Amino acid sequence: MREFVFGKTKVKVYGGLNTIGGNCIVVESPSTKLMLDQGVNFTQLEKFYGFTIQPDSVKELREIRVLPPLIAYEDVERIYVSHFHLDHLGSLNIPQDIPLYLPSRDVAEQLSRTWWFSWKQQLLPQTLSFAGFKNVEENKEVVYAKVSHSAFPSYAFRVETDDAFIIYTGDFRLESPYPNIVNTLDGLKKLAEDGVDVLIIEGTNFSRRMYYLSAAQFGMLFKDLLRKYKRKLLFISTHPLDLEVTLRILEILWEHSYTPVFENSYYAKLLD
Repeated sequence: MREFVFGKTKVKVYGGLNTIGGNCIVVESPSTKLMLDQGVNFTQLEKFYGFTIQPDSVKELREIRVLPPLIAYEDVERIYVSHFHLDHLGSLNIPQDIPLYLPSRDVAEQLSRTWWFSWKQQLLPQTLSFAGFKNVEENKEVVYAKVSHSAFPSYAFRVETDDAFIIYTGDFRLESPYPNIVNTLDGLKKLAEDGVDVLIIEGTNFSRRMYYLSAAQFGMLFKDLLRKYKRKLLFISTHPLDLEVTLRILEILWEHSYTPVFENSYYAKLLD
């Protein structure tokens, strides 16, 4: 754990610093203590598990630091999850009766139906019910803004403590493939209107050598592919949570007179 102090405010980073996943940040001040994300640490997970070796319990995952330790949850009043990738979502079997705010309870419940076929079943709530969780937009204590990401919906948060304004971005894309839904920069500007003392920003791809493909370039490349493609049947694979990319693909397919068909009702329900 790394601790950063800003006046009376402490920011404790339990995961996500110099690792792939495991994002877990606790903000503590005299008037509040809350947690931002509580994800799976994939760097740690890959050290112990593989195709034939699966975790046995959430307790086991916490003991080997794949999930945040129990001490991180002590006296936490609320937990906020920025989006549904497991490196931020983590286990919904939380150690104490702490109010947990999800990007969308309905999406979480639909998504979890595939967890039964893998080690992810350990991450299900102990009651197997999602009734006790709330949506981020139901919360009245933390300011939030939607941001573009490959898991919809995704949020950034603004936490106001006794002496600090803290913005936590979670994961985000600067430009959405389907900008009619969400604009990342507008959302972050909204959160920063009254100033920022601490900015906690996700940086997974900052140091990677990769070619940035803009939303406009993505659309042009896909349309160019369809112009050259003469067959009537086209198979496309997208991440089921990436609503923005999927909607853009559907829009282009309709423009080229294709009729979209989902190969599994699960994907259609999740998209809906």
